[in-house]
Amino acid sequence: MDPITLATLILSQTGLGSWIKDKMNGAVSAPVADKIIAVAQAAIGSPITEPDKLTEAQQLAISDKLTDNAQEILRLQFADLASARSMYISTQHEMADGIAKTIMRYNLPAITLLLVANCLIVYYIKDAAIALAVGNLIGGTISYLWQERTALVGFYFGSSIGSKTKGGSK
Repeated sequence: MDPITLATLILSQTGLGSWIKDKMNGAVSAPVADKIIAVAQAAIGSPITEPDKLTEAQQLAISDKLTDNAQEILRLQFADLASARSMYISTQHEMADGIAKTIMRYNLPAITLLLVANCLIVYYIKDAAIALAVGNLIGGTISYLWQERTALVGFYFGSSIGSKTKGGSK
């Protein structure tokens, strides 16, 4: 299992997934994933290969440790984003701008079409298992497309926390 997926699963099991993802514009970077895994493993004293099999006590211990290390985790995320921005500024970025335009132009219509398709599937497919499986695939795709847009907006315009940090206010 790759580190980003493992870190995301650990966060979801501890109940911190939405809080950390909100702070990081919906995406966990590789350095952040490594830090989350290291903190979680230190909290329970063993490697984590199956986050869904953590006991309630282990989940609580991991949650406490991650909360204690939240500042460091957020600092790593902002450092990764700043690195990407500085590389963008220092290079010819026509390709990146083209990709960004494509994402902004086509993701929202694609999300809309997928929502309509999901409604049609629920209405027309009578086999509940097939409807559920296809609905889950569509839901995952919609989530990915929305996160892609969110990450792009965060990259170009910054996050509210990052902007506050840069400006030195609040």
